[in-house]
Amino acid sequence: MTVEREPERIQTAGRLGPIDASKTPRFAGPASFARLPRLDQVSGADVAVVGVPFDSGVSYRPGARFGPTHVREASRLLRPYHPVLDVSPFEVAQVVDAGDIAVNPFNIHEAIETIEAAAVDLT
Repeated sequence: MTVEREPERIQTAGRLGPIDASKTPRFAGPASFARLPRLDQVSGADVAVVGVPFDSGVSYRPGARFGPTHVREASRLLRPYHPVLDVSPFEVAQVVDAGDIAVNPFNIHEAIETIEAAAVDLT
């Protein structure tokens, strides 16, 4: 039996950063944006990344609803330091993944109201 534990995170300047890839491989664990903390309460965060899996306004090529999941999966490869710009963005801002906003895929107007209400709740 395997027991999952909270992976070790990079912490700098008092901010909780991404999971340390030298301790936990990038392909392991649940996906969150840039492997940053997943929080429902974002009051202490400077930036919260929120997904809206919704494509009901599309008439011909649906698939936007998969966007948040794929962005999180692709962002596993982001590094905490950008050598060209010489910046560590997670040192200057507390960034978190606030999850997805669940919307009604069958009613665009209701979905927009849900998105607006959820955005207000996050602030």
